[in-house]
Amino acid sequence: MWFRQILAAATDEYGVRLRLTPETLWTNIPDEVRLEMSAGR
Repeated sequence: MWFRQILAAATDEYGVRLRLTPETLWTNIPDEVRLEMSAGR
């Protein structure tokens, strides 16, 4: 999925690892997308 590309780019280009936590803020993200990302698909 597209968000895996974003995760890889953040790691490769900036040396950071993005991850979801209970404090993650979801703004204007459809439930379907949020659930997919949370499931790691």
